[in-house]
Amino acid sequence: MDLDQIKARRLLALTTFDTTGCAVTRPLWFAVDGERIVVISLEGREGDHLALDTDVEFGVIDQPGEIAAETWPGIARQLSGEAARAASHLMDTKYGFRRRIFRFFYWFTRSRPRRESYLEIRPVPTR
Repeated sequence: MDLDQIKARRLLALTTFDTTGCAVTRPLWFAVDGERIVVISLEGREGDHLALDTDVEFGVIDQPGEIAAETWPGIARQLSGEAARAASHLMDTKYGFRRRIFRFFYWFTRSRPRRESYLEIRPVPTR
């Protein structure tokens, strides 16, 4: 899989697996950084699922609400400390003003805003 294929897309569909093994798919902002994909989520969502199972699937979203036919397997982990700050910078670079507006409105409309959480996905080579 060539990560350059998805670099210009805006949304990634990330599928994690909950405690019962059911697939949970969410659209997330992402950035490609070398051989890895960094995604942004809210604390407690995908991170909770990754504590149980680090296997994920991901695909690009072609049109709003429409996941492209091809998905790929990956291994994910939650980022913290300096790695999370670097991931935040990647998101600022890719999404710019749109991200700042989203952060403001999210902060403004939530009574107790949750912190952002950053995940790293490493694609698993397929045959």
